[in-house]
Amino acid sequence: GGSTMRASAEDVEGATNAHEVVPQMKKPSVLLSSAAKHRIAVVTVILLMIAGLSIGIGIGFGLQGDGAAQANVPPVSNTSSIQLRRFSSCTELTTRLGVEPTYSLTSVVQLSPRYTSYEMRSFGPVMEMATMEVSATDSAPPGALPSIEGASGGASDFSTTNVQVLGIDEADLVKNDGRFIYSVGGTQLVVVQAFPLDERRVLSRTSLAAQLPMGASYPVVAAEEMLLISAQARLVVILTVQVTRDADLRSFAAVLVQTWDMTDAEAPQLLKTLTFEGHFSTARLIGTHVYLAISSAAHTTEAGSGDDASVMPVTASTDAADTAAFAPAAACASIEFAAEVAPRSLLLLASVDAVGGGVVERYWAAVGSPYGKASVMATASSLYVASYNSEWACPSGCGGWWCGFAPEPCIFSEVSVILAFDVDGSSGALALRAKGGVPGYLLSQWAMSEHDGHLRVAYTRSTCGGWWGGGGPCTDNLVDVLRASDLELASEVSRISGLGLGETIYAVRFEGPIGFVVTFRQVDPLFTLDLSDPLAPSVLGELKITGYSDYLHLLDPHTLLGIGREATEDGRVLGVKLALFDVSNMTQPTELSVLMLGGGGSYSLVEDDHRALLYSASRSLLVVPISERDGEWCSSPNFHGAKAFDLSDRTFQQLGAIEHGPGRSSAAFHALWADEPDKMYQFGCYHGACPSATIRRSLYIDDQLYTISDGELRATHMEQWNTTLVLPLHTRETLAAEGSCMLGQDALLWERVAASASDIYCNDKYYWRPCSPGDRQLGAYTCDANGWMSFNHLLHSARSCCGNSSCACETVYDECQVWF
Repeated sequence: GGSTMRASAEDVEGATNAHEVVPQMKKPSVLLSSAAKHRIAVVTVILLMIAGLSIGIGIGFGLQGDGAAQANVPPVSNTSSIQLRRFSSCTELTTRLGVEPTYSLTSVVQLSPRYTSYEMRSFGPVMEMATMEVSATDSAPPGALPSIEGASGGASDFSTTNVQVLGIDEADLVKNDGRFIYSVGGTQLVVVQAFPLDERRVLSRTSLAAQLPMGASYPVVAAEEMLLISAQARLVVILTVQVTRDADLRSFAAVLVQTWDMTDAEAPQLLKTLTFEGHFSTARLIGTHVYLAISSAAHTTEAGSGDDASVMPVTASTDAADTAAFAPAAACASIEFAAEVAPRSLLLLASVDAVGGGVVERYWAAVGSPYGKASVMATASSLYVASYNSEWACPSGCGGWWCGFAPEPCIFSEVSVILAFDVDGSSGALALRAKGGVPGYLLSQWAMSEHDGHLRVAYTRSTCGGWWGGGGPCTDNLVDVLRASDLELASEVSRISGLGLGETIYAVRFEGPIGFVVTFRQVDPLFTLDLSDPLAPSVLGELKITGYSDYLHLLDPHTLLGIGREATEDGRVLGVKLALFDVSNMTQPTELSVLMLGGGGSYSLVEDDHRALLYSASRSLLVVPISERDGEWCSSPNFHGAKAFDLSDRTFQQLGAIEHGPGRSSAAFHALWADEPDKMYQFGCYHGACPSATIRRSLYIDDQLYTISDGELRATHMEQWNTTLVLPLHTRETLAAEGSCMLGQDALLWERVAASASDIYCNDKYYWRPCSPGDRQLGAYTCDANGWMSFNHLLHSARSCCGNSSCACETVYDECQVWF
């Protein structure tokens, strides 16, 4: 799902120097995946040891442990009275945003996790083709209707994307209307006819890069997500691109929004392309309008000066492949910001007519740090956007994160600013209704929910300042109930606090008048909440168990599903855990059934993205993508696919296990590995999971379950559980132009950097394959006897000044422009 954006904090009167810090965060998916979290455990332990020493030093300076640290943190208050004003000039904008003359945050393309996941970068090459994250589910509350209309001539029983709010579709990489399955990946749009059964086939493959706006080149083009408006036969595709303008050769990251006419699914027609400089956050479909959130940034050639044309990000609108006329997205003096907050980046909210493709309304604001995505929650009439930041403010000019350990008067502050908008799916209206905030950070979109005129917000607050609290007694978890009309607390007691002191929120689910919150440090308290009276919300019950849930799903009024991790009693994380909870008595929730999948190195996409889940209440069907390893993350997976379960008796009864490509658990896989290792490298399998065979999403049409990976679409009969169809899906392609990275004085082909196991991933330790002479020659550039270690660090761990994992500007590569 979506993650929080680090936005800014309350100013401290008299402060002369403020430093942005990162609070202890659970794991926003764009920053730290569940799998990657385990791999930094050792680093975390070291940091906590340093933190303990530092706190001890702090006490020596006069801080009295937690009590005195508490004095350096403003008390919990209602931060709802946040005021917005506009910048007076471009000079004020660039000064307040801290714009540097030689660097812009939009100069680097940031692809989504499906292209850059640690799993893929660690165990195999990033495939030359797109790595899809496709979607589908009907997991809205029991009896709810799908959020996508069925296509004419299609099946009546089909699943749709697993969304937060019934009727508000969320952008994803696969859409299903009961007749056609639409998939985007790389530069391709693939349409599969899935109904009726005797006509199933790939209907069309369309290049999304064939009609890009003229007047620029596009070194990187990668489809992210899409939204389907079936009744109007429209498909809105969202792409991440790198744009180099012909006029001045300026290069920047941008979001392309293409509107396609799907009246003839065999020959889609491009209607309009919108270009927005920046990075894609998320999108919702409300009525016939798409509401977009895009993170962007200002830029200048001389800090503190410039006009709209030189400072503001650019936009363009073109019909089909016409020439793009780039223009400033807005005037500096039209950008709003909170005076109590130190802005760091720009946020664009836009409504787009999904039928015609044009922009209807735009709203620009200066918000917090750009190193995450804004949390967005939408209903049929409201859109809420939350962004977070934190600061140390020190009048003495303290110069770093250690300000937290200095004597008074350094003060730590944090806030999530929340903007509320009135929206209208028929007109595309987007009007700011209220602004407010909470004194902490939100996990994701699931931390917000609107019900009966009130917005419920769950958040974690630092009580002693900074991330070095380590999850000790330095955190508190709260739920505020705000009036949706003005984002003020409904009453002085409309706040629940003390949820898992010293822990952080890992999962939230609000359903009507009730709510569920999971916190974790060593054990997993599941809290049940009564929110029926907004003036007096309360905790009803608490269940302490080992492990934690990353995602919660209310299956029916009495049963709650949790998907996350098991853990030991001292908090050591183990394998993937599926759990069913009986919540019929909210004062005494109990654990009904538990299923463990694999060891500590196992992983399910559902942990980081709710759209990976397929649940059907009418069928009591649950489908979960899973990569199972008996050992830790560096061991080989023994199953890599998706598993289907029947939940009708409130237990996990396995119905089927599906794998794509050379299935990891099959005899054919092991035979292929022994007889044709080169073919295994071609599949991207190696020592770990096969990226091209990773099942990203599942959906169903009538009695056919469709599982979708990068390489194929597979159909399975849901009674016999046998395979009825296998179709190749996306074809392999190179996503980045050659020459983007340099090795010495020579341009390095992207295939070698990002997609070539035989060139880069050639060490015996991981892949049990000796390096070829050519590989050794390439490795020699590292000037390291253990060349594989240097490449492993360079390709997988480096976060250089260009923000790129595949090539870093440290060591041997020149600065790169692409995040791949």
